[in-house]
Formats: sequence, structure tokens, C-alpha cells
Amino acid sequence: MISKKSNLKNFLIKTIFFLSTFSLKKKNKFNEKNPRILIVTTTAIGDTLWATPFIKSIKEKYSKSYLSVLTSKIGFEILKNNPYLDELFFIKEPVYKSFFSTLKKIRKNKFEAILIFHASQRLILPMIALTNASIIASSHGLNKDLDFLLTHKTKSKNLHEILRRDEITKVINIKTLDFSLKYYLEKEKKYPITFTQEKKYLFVIHPGASKKEKCYPPKYFIELGRLLKNNFDCNIIITGSMKEKKLIKFISSQIEASFNYVSTSLNEFACILNKMDLLITNDTGPMHLASALNKNVAAFFGPTNPKISAPYNYKKVLVFESRNACKICIYKKCTNAICFYSINPNIVFNKIKNYFNSKKQNFISI
Repeated sequence: MISKKSNLKNFLIKTIFFLSTFSLKKKNKFNEKNPRILIVTTTAIGDTLWATPFIKSIKEKYSKSYLSVLTSKIGFEILKNNPYLDELFFIKEPVYKSFFSTLKKIRKNKFEAILIFHASQRLILPMIALTNASIIASSHGLNKDLDFLLTHKTKSKNLHEILRRDEITKVINIKTLDFSLKYYLEKEKKYPITFTQEKKYLFVIHPGASKKEKCYPPKYFIELGRLLKNNFDCNIIITGSMKEKKLIKFISSQIEASFNYVSTSLNEFACILNKMDLLITNDTGPMHLASALNKNVAAFFGPTNPKISAPYNYKKVLVFESRNACKICIYKKCTNAICFYSINPNIVFNKIKNYFNSKKQNFISI
């Protein structure tokens, strides 16, 4: 539901856009021989990685295209080594301060098609609408009531995020066959962690997420970590951001001989994931980063839907989904994540043990 405040913002945007259209030049027509294409994905790790299969397929179809991405600061780090891109822009926060400087850069490039995969900032769409692109495509109903600024609206209901993006790229006649995510790793001079003793397995536990409501309970992570430590010849690393430093140190202190790592560099964190045997995490960016590195993942889904946001068609993931999830608390301040209580650590441990023993890779829902 759109709030009164949002309605006022949209009214102002509509008014400004209407007045601005008088100064717009002729639209940049889409040229199939060497099109100029911009992808917009200005949010977090997972959303940015979901763009990577389509970046590849666009460049493969239009080899002479000029392909760029407008992204966030973290998105810039993810995409900076992508060989299929000609240019990267990143939007500076707050958007209203960088609106005109970013618009100037984009208009200078004379883009003909702009594909909006995900933009949570309200001002992004009006910015794009002022670029003279003849094609502005995005998913219907997901643009903060600003769909009127689009030239092409694509279906989005009940689609996995990968398939939703696939619908958008079909507007410019792209047929994507390979939906695997890609992250192009830079080699680090030194591995971030020195182990006191090498073990057969390396497990990484990433207990945090962008929203507290998406987090498997710390006590369950501790119980699971202890089970792994006692039954596998393994080293365990507890990872997280600076904001999660207290959490990861607490969990690490409760699992004997485990290590903790506070992420200061995306690539350094990716190097840790690249050497591991399994990532245990929530529905969060590192889950997608691990799949982009073709690594094993065990992921917990409470209030979110794995049919929408789990690694798509990925054979190395164990999905643990709660049967008790109300599926609405992701939008609220949940104080008691009962949706996770049915995902017992013993059940998770047994599934992981069976996974490594049998090497059968399939989705698990409990």
C-alpha cells in the first residue's frame, strides 16, 4: 500500500517530469547492430549478482554493443572485473544530492535501452525517464507506483528474481540459456586467516543478514557449529560485517577452536568462500556470492520465499525452509522469529552429513 507521504512524493515527481519533458530531445532509437544499453541494479550483493547472467547474454547477442551498469557502491565492487561490461556508474547516496551529476553522465552516453532490474531508491526511475532512451523496461508493479515512467512493463508476479530479470531482457530480444551467477575473483596476496592446523573440511558460518527478521537464531548456529566440530575433521570460520562484529565474536567464542573474520573487503571475503567446502547462512548476499563461486551452500529461509530468492537452478544448495513461517514479518519488526524454530540444528546437521556422504545435491525443505 502506498502511504500519503509516498503519494506526495510521486505527485511532485509527476509534476517535475511533466515539466521536464518539454526540454527532452528526440528519443534515442534502439540500433540492433551496435546498441547502447544500460542496466540498472542499485541495491545489494544478491540483486547485483542476479544481473550477471544477463550481462553475459546481452553482450553475446550484441557483441558490438556499448553495455553499462548503474549500480551501488557494493555493486561496483562486484562488477568491476566483469569482462562483458564497457562502463560502470555507481550512484552516490543520498540520491537527491547526486541526481543531476549522475543524470548528466548517463545522458552523455546516449543510451537507447535501459533495463531496470532493481532500484529501491525512488528517484532512480525519474532520473532514467529523463535520459532520452526509447526503451525503459522494468517489472510491472514494483516501481513505487511510478510505472507510468516505463515504456515497457514486464510480468513479475510469483516469478523467481532470475526469471523476473529474464522477462525484462526479453524486451530487447535476449534469450538467456545459462542462468548461473558469476563473480570474477581477484587473487589476494595472502589468505586472510592463518589456521593453527589444517583440516579436511573448511566450513564458513555467516549468521547475519540485512534484516534481523531473516536471521536463524544465534543459539541454533552455535549448536550446529558444535555438531559440525565434533563430527567432522574441520575448521570453522564465523564471518560477518563490521556491524555484526559483536555477533560473530559471540558465536565464535561458543564454538571451540573456531575462527572469526570481520569482512572489510568484498574480494577478500570472496577468497575465503572460494576455499571453503560449505557456507551455512541465511537468505542473504553471501549465499549468492557462494553460488557465483560454484561452492556448496546451506541456507535458512524463515519469512522469505526460496522459490523467489534461493539460488536458481543451482545443484549445490541445501534449502532449509520453515513450515511455520507467516511470510509477512519481513515487512515488520519481528521480535520472536518463531518461523525458524522448526528448523532444528540436529536436522540441519544430519542433512549436511548426508549431503557430504552421498554427494547428492538437491533442494531440502523441512
